[in-house]
Amino acid sequence: MLSHAPPDQGRDRIVERKYRRPFILVTSLFFAWAFAASLNDVLIRQFQKALSVSRAESSFIQLAFYVGYFCAAIPAGLLIRRAGYKPAIILGLSLYAAGAFLFYPAASVQRFGWFLAALYIIAFGLAFLETAANPYVSILGKPRTASARLNLAQSFYGLGAICGPIIGDMFIFSGIEHNAAELGAMTPAQLAAYHASESAAVQLPYLIIGLGITLLGFPPNPEELWRMLIFTAVGVFYLGFWLALAMLFSLLFQKTVTAALASMAVWLFLSLFVSVISSGIAGLIVPDASSPEAIARRSDVENIIGRISPSTLYSETVGILLNPAARVFGMALQSQAEGILPTPLALNQSLSLIWPHITTLFGLVAVCFGISYIIFMRAEIRA
Repeated sequence: MLSHAPPDQGRDRIVERKYRRPFILVTSLFFAWAFAASLNDVLIRQFQKALSVSRAESSFIQLAFYVGYFCAAIPAGLLIRRAGYKPAIILGLSLYAAGAFLFYPAASVQRFGWFLAALYIIAFGLAFLETAANPYVSILGKPRTASARLNLAQSFYGLGAICGPIIGDMFIFSGIEHNAAELGAMTPAQLAAYHASESAAVQLPYLIIGLGITLLGFPPNPEELWRMLIFTAVGVFYLGFWLALAMLFSLLFQKTVTAALASMAVWLFLSLFVSVISSGIAGLIVPDASSPEAIARRSDVENIIGRISPSTLYSETVGILLNPAARVFGMALQSQAEGILPTPLALNQSLSLIWPHITTLFGLVAVCFGISYIIFMRAEIRA
């Protein structure tokens, strides 16, 4: 009996033709972030020579890099959930390129702190890329080939980890070593010239990396770029609030463990329990939520009470900023949506909705830092 099944049944392509270009672009991201991470070992050796940092100080290179990863985890997840994979990849590439370009002025002024800031920015961007790239690869084709597609893309991570140290040794690490006696015998001018030449060794490689990442990215239009920059600023305000609060508690309690426990207690209350409390109060104010109007009213009450939490302010700000089609914070009734054209809001219109949220976050940071400064100065005056 003849079979009428198609000849290629059961032999699904790992990457279909229509997804080939985005798959190649996303796969290159695996290579790119492995390449950047593997260069850290080369930078440790180079900065020990160029900036005369100790082994203990050079460990801050890895610390700055992985702290950047840690700090970007929540913002990356929120961005992907609110706006999708493309904005997360664009922002990640933008931060990666910005950090690479920052190596040039950092080498010119020979400031170790500038290099650490550049590495932090690079790692912050890489966290966005890694968070977006893994799930994005899995949806570029049929679900049954997702694991094979992900394994293929991740194999380029190993290639980047191999190429990074090799290229770093070729173009960054000069191989010129001077012992303590030779350095002590140099005149100040000779020592300054040696440090300058060793610092300058990172400029051209990282300039090329920044240009390559820029060419690799999906070019955003000006409004998308402004939205991403504002999103980054809002994230800084949000993280700055928790940092300022922890600093305030450390000055108030004068004990590290007590300050840490107090900070965690406030975070748990504002991030988790406020939503439970707001839901309970909304249920008391609007007990009967059987109609759509009552449901919307209860949702509005929950949102208003929930805004005492910086987490709610940040979440609502990100939702409006990264989704131009969003026009309200809570639930919109069908009668309210009638007559509204389904066109995205302009940037200034989105900002008009979230401006109170942004100013409140900034105000909270300013208040916490201001109180901390006053307490610190009073303690210094008494001393």
